[in-house]
Amino acid sequence: MPLTDITSLDQGEGEHHDPFRCGSAVDVRTRAMNRVLLLLWAGMIAAMLLSNGAAAQGACLGAAQARAAIQSGQARPLAAALNSAGLNASKVARARLCRGGRGLVYRLTLNNGKRISVPAN
Repeated sequence: MPLTDITSLDQGEGEHHDPFRCGSAVDVRTRAMNRVLLLLWAGMIAAMLLSNGAAAQGACLGAAQARAAIQSGQARPLAAALNSAGLNASKVARARLCRGGRGLVYRLTLNNGKRISVPAN
């Protein structure tokens, strides 16, 4: 049998069946899959943009990096930063030295659960 257009094949009582016509099951599945792929793609782009911004501004230093930053003068010791902010060390539950928008900052979690940032330079 020679190759012919599938729309020209007889499907019973003179009806032509095109599985790719608008509204067919194949068309509906294709549109649904395209929507899913578009949403996945948009989500991946958004995640990459958000993670790059967070990595550049919010990356916290490890203990060795924090010590090196303090020793090199890039950051003040925590006690000095707390003193200049008018905070008592006994009110701080956790402190991390992180990169902020304008240099290094101490990200503090206070005993009451409140989170604040104090400039480290």
